[in-house]
Amino acid sequence: MIKRLCVVTLICATTFFGCNASAGEDVLTSTLLSLLKEGKLEQCIDLSTKDSDATKHDPQTLYVSGICALRSNHPYIAREKLSQLLVVSPQFPGAWFAKAQTDYMLVDRESLNTSRTQLESAPLPEELKKPVNTWLKSLQTSEKRSVVSFHGGIGTGYNSNANAGTTESDYLGAALPSSVKKTSSAQFETTLGISATKGLSTYEEIFGALSVTRKTNSSASFVNQSVVTLVAGYQRPVRGWTVSSFVRAFDERVAGTKQREYGALEFTAFRRISDTLEISGGLRAGRLNYRIPTRPDLDIWRFHWNISATRLFGTSLRNRVGFGITGGGDEEVIYRSSYGNSRVGLRTYANIAVGKRTTISGEANYSLTSFDVHGGFSGITRLDKQNSILANLSWKPKNNSRWSVQIRAAHRQLNSNVSVFAFNQNQIGLFLSYQDK
Repeated sequence: MIKRLCVVTLICATTFFGCNASAGEDVLTSTLLSLLKEGKLEQCIDLSTKDSDATKHDPQTLYVSGICALRSNHPYIAREKLSQLLVVSPQFPGAWFAKAQTDYMLVDRESLNTSRTQLESAPLPEELKKPVNTWLKSLQTSEKRSVVSFHGGIGTGYNSNANAGTTESDYLGAALPSSVKKTSSAQFETTLGISATKGLSTYEEIFGALSVTRKTNSSASFVNQSVVTLVAGYQRPVRGWTVSSFVRAFDERVAGTKQREYGALEFTAFRRISDTLEISGGLRAGRLNYRIPTRPDLDIWRFHWNISATRLFGTSLRNRVGFGITGGGDEEVIYRSSYGNSRVGLRTYANIAVGKRTTISGEANYSLTSFDVHGGFSGITRLDKQNSILANLSWKPKNNSRWSVQIRAAHRQLNSNVSVFAFNQNQIGLFLSYQDK
């Protein structure tokens, strides 16, 4: 699945105006400003929210509190503080800039348009004019920009069950063809891809991607796999949600013979509903043909759904940490029979910036999947337990470089009461990406 593409990189002012401590300045404001300068953002937020009634009419305290919240990835607290500030002091230097960035983070297009209009005409200190103009220009450029990205990579690893360890060979509850063998093998993978995005307005875009992946196995050539995948879609905000609708298709060949064709229509939605919680969901319906000569009946309608809720933890704009629960299921209809699965799981992830050019990211997942046969198709009921750990190190040779290099490592393990589906997979790969800005 294509990940949601970012439209604008937030540019946050690091100089704060009208907030320099003086002899007569309120002690709380001075303390908050010190915490902000020292990068102790969570302490700054905690202190500013403990006695909000006493500080909600002090412009400088509200401004420093809002900046702390904005820089520490708490846009809801930031909006509250900045909205109070603009009621007390509508022309406070820098307030509309911070408010516009907060509106952007919250995908609030109507409020962003208001803040943007006010910011374009608001009086600004000399030292704030450049970052404001840069941010407004990047926002304007993103609304109509076209971005083309290329990526390619090579990887290697070991798989205890080459046929069930491939990405697309899930087969759900159906009996595996008799030709399939449970064979361990070293696996080699190459991939090439291109993606393009065209901005239409703020948060609104069309996108497409084409990728070709080739997997070969040293001792299991009968499951050597080539997959061509195409995705094309449209994204826009709907009442605070980021909604995408797209078509997905792939053509798979195994051992040089066409094995499966798939086409689907998919919808996804994402929303951050508070400073500590984000939710997402998706629906997909498609047609799958396995192209197995001995199984002409495997012409399948597949329906898929998923939902997740993630708890966010205090960090900065450049760092993200979350822990959540996931759920979902698939249903497949074949002739008069149907079967499907339902699953629940846990997910944790982190994205940490190391300097300006290096990012370390990773995630861990654990899920339980139960398969039910609804029409006597194969008589198999499965219970799978799967865990995975993914890690990625991304590096750019220089700031704002169009090139980036990623080293990716992955571990996936699936245990099943139907042993032929079980596998243990470990992979590492090197990937190179180019983005035409």
